[in-house]
Amino acid sequence: MITSLPGPVRRWSRSDRWFERAFLNELTPSLSPPHADQIPAQASALFTSEQSTVSDAPSQMLLLLVCYVLAAYRGLVGLGIPPETAKQQVTRALIEPNRRAAHFFTRATLLFSRDRLATIRRTTERLEQTVYGHWFTFRYEDQGPTGFVAVVERCGLYDLLARHGEPGLTEAFCAWDSAWSSAISPGRHGVRFEMEGTIAQGCSSCRFCFTRADAA
Repeated sequence: MITSLPGPVRRWSRSDRWFERAFLNELTPSLSPPHADQIPAQASALFTSEQSTVSDAPSQMLLLLVCYVLAAYRGLVGLGIPPETAKQQVTRALIEPNRRAAHFFTRATLLFSRDRLATIRRTTERLEQTVYGHWFTFRYEDQGPTGFVAVVERCGLYDLLARHGEPGLTEAFCAWDSAWSSAISPGRHGVRFEMEGTIAQGCSSCRFCFTRADAA
């Protein structure tokens, strides 16, 4: 387990340690204890090799996630599990422990909002700073009162995984978008969400499109 980092970034929090336990527990059916026990050390070695990419608290947490996903994926493939199956398994281990919480957070955020579209815009801008940080570059395309598009022009997750020869693993993180966006109901919230491609799919950017459901 990685315990601390020099400089201004924080030490691992309880949520970081919870992620490690939850992630490994999800992989238990696929990795026996001897193999699962190797993942933290392998993730730590990956983290050390990429520590220079950490520039803020969000990038520290994102690097932790990438290192565990990459270490687990390599471990599964090393056991003879087909790469696509291994990717599905690490995706599940990454997403499932927090899927219900992400769904609930989105619904709770929108529950008492008078203008759900505006609330989504403010929340997206806040998460840009608190969750994604310097690893990501965002811009916004305003579509007047009918909606907006949050455009990710740089994805640090993709950049890091590409350097390690596994750009396709970025799709494990893209799966997170279905966890929170599934809570947005056009009928209940008056907002429609659509994903118009991602960097992981070979597009030049990721486009998160939010439109009022009654817009022509």
